[in-house]
Amino acid sequence: MKVSELKKHPVLDISSATTVGQIDDVVVDPVKSQILGFTLRKAAGKETWLSWAQLKSFGADAATIETTDVLSTGPGEAAPRTLLRGKVIGGRVLTDQGLGLGMLADVEFDPESGAVTALVLDRGQVLGGDSLRGIGTYATMVVHPGDP
Repeated sequence: MKVSELKKHPVLDISSATTVGQIDDVVVDPVKSQILGFTLRKAAGKETWLSWAQLKSFGADAATIETTDVLSTGPGEAAPRTLLRGKVIGGRVLTDQGLGLGMLADVEFDPESGAVTALVLDRGQVLGGDSLRGIGTYATMVVHPGDP
């Protein structure tokens, strides 16, 4: 599944069979190449953070949670970079050796585990999710192609 497909993806509370919000953005842990969670829009109340660990399931049509009690006000980390609003997608990609590879067009992930499986560049190049090393304001850093 692609991160670009998640904008407005509904999140459903299965205990009340209601929509609690829509995915607005995605936060990734670059060290683990794993989705940490999502910020939600159109969510009732102040709780707009949904941790990946709190998901019941993630499907093509909706994400589900057991109850709205799993939502919180934030990831509890120091200003994580969001992929969409933080302009990581659409931003430059550099190798750890300083070589520009182009712009990040999309991020693919496994909907079962939240693992980042691929980084898709604007020039058509696809890097494995395990090549991700860092996400910053200047660039997304990846392992230099050909390095172990």
